[in-house]
Amino acid sequence: PELFIDIAHAMGFTEVEQDSAKAVTVVLKAIADLNKKLGIPPNIKELGAKVEDFEKLAENAMKDACGLTNPHQPTKPEVVELFREAYEQTFDSLVAQCEEIRGSRGDSQELRAQRVGAHGRNVRSALEARGRVSFPMLSELRAVQRLRR
Repeated sequence: PELFIDIAHAMGFTEVEQDSAKAVTVVLKAIADLNKKLGIPPNIKELGAKVEDFEKLAENAMKDACGLTNPHQPTKPEVVELFREAYEQTFDSLVAQCEEIRGSRGDSQELRAQRVGAHGRNVRSALEARGRVSFPMLSELRAVQRLRR
């Protein structure tokens, strides 16, 4: 959640100052609003993914060369679990998850110092550096959606 402070500032939400809870809420809300405006589904279920496809999607995502630059190389079970978490995810569940992480880690100066996303880095790199996002998976889901049409 501390990473969201940098993201919020980069998006122009300087009013969050150093409050990670506010930063999480405004960033996720801005992304959800933009996705809605652009017609991007709020979760992978509405994108057209099926639970029974997760194993194959995970295999294909792990073969994508773009994943090699991700600092954390996930295992296939981790990738499948990421799909499960994203299947029916909503704005509210994302905010709650970030708050849960923040509560379990605290908001210490040490964590703040370790935060990825220093000014000048792009959001994608910052998120990948946290090991929680693999953009090849999104490409894979879009491919599945095109195949189902």
